[in-house]
Amino acid sequence: MENPTQNLLPFYQFATEHVSVGIHAVDAHGKTLIYNEKMMEIEGLHLEDVHDRSILELFHFDKEDSTLLKVLQNKEPIQNVKQTYWNQNGQEITTINDTFPIIQDGEFIGAIEFARDITTLEKLVYQPMRRYGESITFSQITAVSEPMQEVIKTAKKLSPLVFLYCL
Repeated sequence: MENPTQNLLPFYQFATEHVSVGIHAVDAHGKTLIYNEKMMEIEGLHLEDVHDRSILELFHFDKEDSTLLKVLQNKEPIQNVKQTYWNQNGQEITTINDTFPIIQDGEFIGAIEFARDITTLEKLVYQPMRRYGESITFSQITAVSEPMQEVIKTAKKLSPLVFLYCL
């Protein structure tokens, strides 16, 4: 009798390569098993860069731990978590991740992460002038709340003193 799961393999492969999120699956030791085209695009790496290598060898994590590492350690799903990290080429990457443990026959065998790339959006929202190499001026800061308007007002008053102190 034919195994129905085997017939699904081409569909799984197609879905993995054409989905709009990055997919990174690792075994219980953190070695890469699946690394789809979208994840390659997000992280600026190629399959040969990641194949059979630990995620600790590939990425530098700052302040936040890797969601994949957390799931490998805790064996609990982590969903909708923002993560900023750097690949081995020093490129900053920001994603929103859903990461799950993979259990087969009651045994933990690895983890899989689905990553939505927000790197460009993050830079546009939080670093608008950095991409032009220009300084940000008070006139470019928008404040809606009264407390923030007071902060800007105080900073404007103090800025000439700070400038003189720096000379």
